[in-house]
Amino acid sequence: MLDDQQFNHRLTGTYFYGAKVGINFGEHNGIAFHFGGTRVRQNFDDFYSMTPSSTNTMTTSAHLFEIGALYHRTNGSGYFEVGPRLSMVQNAAVYTNGSNPIDITDDVYPNYYGIDLGFGAFVIGNDQLTLMTGFRFSYGIGPLSNSERPFIPSAATYETSRSVHVLTGMLCIELNYSLGYLVKSTCGNRTTWISF
Repeated sequence: MLDDQQFNHRLTGTYFYGAKVGINFGEHNGIAFHFGGTRVRQNFDDFYSMTPSSTNTMTTSAHLFEIGALYHRTNGSGYFEVGPRLSMVQNAAVYTNGSNPIDITDDVYPNYYGIDLGFGAFVIGNDQLTLMTGFRFSYGIGPLSNSERPFIPSAATYETSRSVHVLTGMLCIELNYSLGYLVKSTCGNRTTWISF
């Protein structure tokens, strides 16, 4: 599909929304579990169906429910995160020039695995409430489909069939609220919960 000059990928907007719960181990290291929904879209310029006076756009779209775990490292005013993700496909469809969708949910795998890699910086905040922004890149290690056929025009024919993997780049905006932290007294082994 990537080598097909008559079926070209376009930069396509998508979105993710969700929440995460994390715990820090020490001042800089932590684990965060995140979950939420994603709408993955990909637009194509379809020259197979074009006439001299028209253009044709094909769009693939899938709604996903995602669960992941991230190792989170903070240092100074920035952060780095990496971890695995499970994506569960709720539905998938193909649109041509905004027409009624063609359901391809049965042609894709119901689940696939991926990995997330992110980095960013603290924008504003204090020990309790912090606004962060950064970038996260996600790659589907497991395929969304074992073939390009559900995503390509019927007129397109390829000598070999390849699996389809999802790659996304996201601008992330996060609002973090810290509940508190555990400390040990210097004169004993008692652990105390200190809330903000």
